[in-house]
Amino acid sequence: MYPNLQRTLLRPVRRLLERPSEAGLAARLAVAHPLAKRFRTGATLVMYTLIVFVLVLLTQISGVLGASVNSAVADATAGYSLRLDYNAQVARDRLLTDLRQGPAAGEISAVTPLLNATGRATDPGRRTSLPLDTAVVGVPDGAITGIAFRERLAGLPDDAAVWRALATDPRYVVIDAFFGSTGGPAGDYYDPGDSLALTDPRTGRTERKTIAGVLANGMVFYPGTGSTSTTYPVVMGEGSVRDLFGAQAQNASALVRTSSAASPDALAATLQGEYLSSSLVATPIASDVRQQFDSSTAFFRLMQGFLALGLLVGVTGLGVVMVRAVRERRRTIGILRALGFRARTVQRSFLWESAFIAVEGIVLGSVLGVLTTWLMYRNSAAFEGLEGGFPIEWASIGVLAAATFAASLLATIGPARRAAAIRPALAVRVAE
Repeated sequence: MYPNLQRTLLRPVRRLLERPSEAGLAARLAVAHPLAKRFRTGATLVMYTLIVFVLVLLTQISGVLGASVNSAVADATAGYSLRLDYNAQVARDRLLTDLRQGPAAGEISAVTPLLNATGRATDPGRRTSLPLDTAVVGVPDGAITGIAFRERLAGLPDDAAVWRALATDPRYVVIDAFFGSTGGPAGDYYDPGDSLALTDPRTGRTERKTIAGVLANGMVFYPGTGSTSTTYPVVMGEGSVRDLFGAQAQNASALVRTSSAASPDALAATLQGEYLSSSLVATPIASDVRQQFDSSTAFFRLMQGFLALGLLVGVTGLGVVMVRAVRERRRTIGILRALGFRARTVQRSFLWESAFIAVEGIVLGSVLGVLTTWLMYRNSAAFEGLEGGFPIEWASIGVLAAATFAASLLATIGPARRAAAIRPALAVRVAE
């Protein structure tokens, strides 16, 4: 099977191999030894292929994440720039009035207050029987319609219909895909139409709620103060929150749209300084989303750096193999030189032999890396919700391939020169 595979891979250069010239002769010498030493060539090829495969895999995953940033930001923000969390007992309604009419009003185009309460809920995915801590969020009727859903209840034709259902029917709630998750990808544990029991821990009152939709990105509803990864938002209509939680429900957060000329990050810093007494925490939503993606891609870049060291070891290994090949073929090279082969032909054959192995490893590793990432993108739950498509990172893969190929040739230059410098008479006469 191995010889057949090699012959298939050599078909594009068959004309060069059959050419009655010095280049054709060097090419035939370059492929003869790898085909004869199958185990050694195969081991070197597998080493190259595996390292390039993993590097391309990580490059492609980083590319998929990078391409999804803008769509994730759009889903998370829906036009809002900041989420504000504050102490409702201190701020009362004064803070909202100041935002709309105070010094920062010129940088703010809209303020949407959110009603907040602390609750507990059962897991609609039935992964645990323990109650889950929830941040219950009540949205004003008709105030939010642009935040998108990944899934909707049958009979609700669009995203706006889900928000209208929340406003008119107290049975409905919406949650995000990470509700009940303790880490890793969101998974698919519940669907619109499933139910959960929502409880006010102060009174013990419990109501059964039906999931009307699963948010594409629920980041704007996660609390920005004192929150943990195990506190999950449950979004309801404002009236439904007041009915269930009574006096516990208070306006303790808000979503802010900034003007086109304003910088959300700068405005967030300004507001936190001005309303320090209200314990205000301003979170730039877009920056927060991008920071999460940057954390993921930074990990992949770190792994690429470690694997690049592995690739360097692989290239060094190829150089060692070529040094050994010069010693093993010393007598053969001497005979070829005695028959009239030029030193340049011998040197070229060694360089092309290295290039032959390197190109095979690079091509096989790159193809397998892209194909594997594509299959993961299509079938793995880890890629659910990423809507940036599947871009092939041609530039990064090209740089990786070129650097690997160049390093392989550099590692072979020394052995190739030693082979070309062998004196025919001495090599034929002296046995090692």
